[in-house]
Amino acid sequence: MVPFIHPRFELFGVTLDWWLILVVLGVAAATELGRARAIREGLSVKLTVDGILFVVGMGFLFGHFVYQIFYNWENLSAQPKLILPWYGGYASTGGFLGAGIGIWLFYVVWKKAPLWAYMDNMAIALCLGWVFGRLGCFAAHDHKGNLTDFPLAITFPDNWTATVNGQAGTWLGTRHDLGLYEALLALALLIMLLVLDRKTQWSHGMLAGLLLVCYAPVRFSMEFMRATDLANSDPRHLGLTPAQYGTFITLSLGTWMLLSRRGKGRMDLSGELARDYNDGKVPPPAAPAQTSPPAAGEAPGQQLEAEPPAPEENANNPEDKAAGSDDP
Repeated sequence: MVPFIHPRFELFGVTLDWWLILVVLGVAAATELGRARAIREGLSVKLTVDGILFVVGMGFLFGHFVYQIFYNWENLSAQPKLILPWYGGYASTGGFLGAGIGIWLFYVVWKKAPLWAYMDNMAIALCLGWVFGRLGCFAAHDHKGNLTDFPLAITFPDNWTATVNGQAGTWLGTRHDLGLYEALLALALLIMLLVLDRKTQWSHGMLAGLLLVCYAPVRFSMEFMRATDLANSDPRHLGLTPAQYGTFITLSLGTWMLLSRRGKGRMDLSGELARDYNDGKVPPPAAPAQTSPPAAGEAPGQQLEAEPPAPEENANNPEDKAAGSDDP
């Protein structure tokens, strides 16, 4: 069994939260990986870093909205103020939705950048941040699964209180921890993307599409291990969780990306590095060479012939040489 990790710990008298620490580390790691790959691929570092931060913010914002609307509707209907972002609560399905909207808004609408090239970079970078984020979920134990004797399960301590089958304070026992499982899944997907990125020259957008296609069916299957006997168990609609319905959209989008980008090749990135020195904007094309205006009577575009250089005096001139030379 995997050892139980308490969600909080004290350091020099200050209580720290593992989830928050790991999420911050994940954002920092994703930003650094995206920056390093952008340099290698000829992408704008400015657009890469700013884009990652914008997309992460959109992911948290929509993740909160989806959680409150689809997972916490009863409490939200009683307290509408819970929809405000600072009340917390996040759903990864909403995070994917927000990230997709954020990528489109930032790179297509705002920056007019080659979307698919930046999307591949974003997919690889955020996959690393995803590993850290899910490790934070594992430390918080907010994705508890069913009772099991699986070797990677977590045995909760006796003093961990919860409401199980309507009884408060019941010992949780040994359960799946889906935060840990998805962290391992994200790590496997990250390794796959890094290997493929180095070994092949994929059409831009294919790596991002492949990430979605590989993730969706695994996440759909993992949801069947989610706890059903806890008071805060995820709601089911026709036997499926909201996340499982979200995987249908994820799979469809990834499949469309793979089919639409197949054989399209690499996008033109020749002007992207210049964005770092032009406030993130595409530099204007170089102005044509300036020509002097035509003189009176000269046709437009007619070029004047250059006058021949004046001959040097007494230089290789036989007449001058004969008249003025004392040589015999």
